Amino acid sequence: MSIRPFPPQAESVNYICAILERFPELASLRAHPNDGTLELGFAARGRLEKSNQTALSEAIADHCACFLDLSREEPVALRVRFEADRATSFVTVVRDGGTFSKDELEMLCAFFDARFGDALVRSRPAEELALDEDRAAADEAAFYAVESLRDPSRAGGLIGFREGQRVLVYFLNQRRKGKASPRR
Repeated sequence: MSIRPFPPQAESVNYICAILERFPELASLRAHPNDGTLELGFAARGRLEKSNQTALSEAIADHCACFLDLSREEPVALRVRFEADRATSFVTVVRDGGTFSKDELEMLCAFFDARFGDALVRSRPAEELALDEDRAAADEAAFYAVESLRDPSRAGGLIGFREGQRVLVYFLNQRRKGKASPRR
C-alpha cells in the first residue's frame, strides 16, 4: 500500500485554513498564482470616509515599507483597496508573495488591531489560543502556510473567508477574473 500526497489544491486549502485560524483579525485571504499576489482582507465596523482611507492607505504602505526595509527588500506589489457599506468597511492589502512573510502578516494584524481596536471584526476572542502549545502549533502551521503560498505554482487560485464559525475556501477560475466555483 502506498501513501499518496494530497493534491496541490487540497494542500492549498489547508494553508488558507491554517492562516485564517491563526489570525482572527484576517477576514479573508485570496491567492492569485497568475500574478503571484496575495490579498489580505480586513473588516472594521463603521464607514471610513475618503480622507481616512487615504491616511490609512499611506500608513499601511509606510508600515510595510519600513518592515521590508529591515530585511533589505522592496515590495513588488503593495496596494490597498477599500470597500464600504453603511455599517462596515473592508480593507484589502495586496502583496506580492515573493517578499511577503508570516512576520509581515503579524505586523499587519497588530497594525489593524491598534488602529481599529474593538471596531475590528475578529472571528473569535484571542484567549482561545491562550495555551502556549496551541499557540506554538498554530504559529508553526501559519509559518509553513505563508511560505507555501509565496510560491505561485503551489498556491493555486483560492479565496478563503469566514462565515460564522466556519472557514470556507473557494477555488478561483483563473480564466475569468473574480469568478469562483465552490468546493466542499
